[in-house]
Amino acid sequence: MKTLVLAAAFLALTVSTSEAAAPLRVCFDDHDAPRAVKDDGKGYDIEIMTLVGEKIGRPMVPVWFETEPGMAEVEDSDLPLEPLAKGQCDAVASVPGDMALQGLHDKLALSGPYYGAGFELVGPDSLPNDLASLKNIKVSVQNVSLANLVVARLGYDWTAQTTAKGQLEALDSGAAKAALIWGPSLGELGRKPKPGFTPPSIFRWNEHVAVRKSDEDLRKAIDGALVELVASGKVRDILVKYGVPPHAAFAKVFTPQDLTTIRLTRN
Repeated sequence: MKTLVLAAAFLALTVSTSEAAAPLRVCFDDHDAPRAVKDDGKGYDIEIMTLVGEKIGRPMVPVWFETEPGMAEVEDSDLPLEPLAKGQCDAVASVPGDMALQGLHDKLALSGPYYGAGFELVGPDSLPNDLASLKNIKVSVQNVSLANLVVARLGYDWTAQTTAKGQLEALDSGAAKAALIWGPSLGELGRKPKPGFTPPSIFRWNEHVAVRKSDEDLRKAIDGALVELVASGKVRDILVKYGVPPHAAFAKVFTPQDLTTIRLTRN
């Protein structure tokens, strides 16, 4: 009997240790700078999720998915959420809210937000920080983005490019006097937004980590780790390192209802 008890205790300890050491598999697109890049294994979400894994006792292991280089429109998420739902990984980082889950709301859940991102104003210091004052200034936007939709509805003078890089080229050539560029893209391009500018609420998103709804314990563990990393300043430091505007989670973010009464204010 004593032998059986000891064997059972050893088995329980082995299972517990094995579960604690299970890797945290995080799905990433392989060309998604500055979030994650397979070729060099670098990116701010690589670093943040590595720290999350350390805090919850599960070493982070990236699971890569092939994508075309270039930025996708923020509200039309091309994040690897289907593979997450199918169990090919345990988490996906930088998910911009419930809308990004699309048809997977019944399968996936989100952590609390760990940083905010939005369309940033880029241009000379003489530009006004209030977007409402840009009405008569040629503004570069990314084609078919939300920024494009908003400035078109407001009757602004605008020009559209297909990439953030193209927007900067339009700005530098004088084809535009200002640009509204997706903030995380600025890190890859080595440019900074206009000092003192804060994206208005219609141009803001909060970023979350997605997990399967069946992994509620994991969601809670990731939540706790992210709260600690935000409070310690680690998340901000990593965003700054990669040239990303280091916004904390916003109190108010974009909702589809905002499009019915568009107002460019700093609320």
